Amino acid sequence: MCCVLGVLGLVLAKCASGPRVSPYTPSLQDPGKDIPALKGLKDSEERELKAIQQAFLRAETEELRNRVSAFEKHHSKSRALSRVYNYLGLGELQARRPLQAGHAFRKALTQNKESAFKPYLLYNLAACQYELGQFQEAGTSLTEINAQSLAPVNRFKFYYLRGLISQKKNETQSSLEDFFRAGQMLVQS
Repeated sequence: MCCVLGVLGLVLAKCASGPRVSPYTPSLQDPGKDIPALKGLKDSEERELKAIQQAFLRAETEELRNRVSAFEKHHSKSRALSRVYNYLGLGELQARRPLQAGHAFRKALTQNKESAFKPYLLYNLAACQYELGQFQEAGTSLTEINAQSLAPVNRFKFYYLRGLISQKKNETQSSLEDFFRAGQMLVQS
C-alpha cells in the first residue's frame, strides 16, 4: 500500500508541475503527432483541414464551428471528416461544452475509416462522458481501447482517466491499479 501511495504521489506531483490542463485532457492536443497523416486529400481539403486545426489550436471556437460547417458543405464525402469532427469536439470540450463535444466525437466515430485514429476518438468521447458525470458510459468507451497501442503520454492519460472513472464508481482497487499504471508511464517517460 505504501508503494501505491508513493506512485500516486509521483503522478500527482507530475500533474501539478506540468501545464495547467486537466489530467484527462483529450489525447489529441498536438494533432497529427501520433497519428499518421491522411494521404490522398485534395489540396482544398488539406488547406481547410489545416485552417480548422489552427482555429482549434488558437481556441477560436466560433471560427472553428464556422470552418467545420464550411468543410461539411464543400467536402461531405471527405475521408478527413472524422478528423474535422474531432477538432470540433476538442474545441467544444476546451470551451467547456461537453455535451456538444460528445455529439462531435460521436459523429467523428461514425465517419472514421482509420483504425489507428479510433482509440483517440473513443478516449475523447470518454473524457466528455466523464465531464458529464456519465461514468458508466465513459468506462464502456474506454473498454474499446487497447492501451498498449497508445503512445506512452496517451497511455498515461488513458490510465489516469480510467482511474478517475473507477474512483467515481467506488471501485477502489481498480482505481488504485490504474493510478499505479499511470505512475509507471510517467517513470518511463
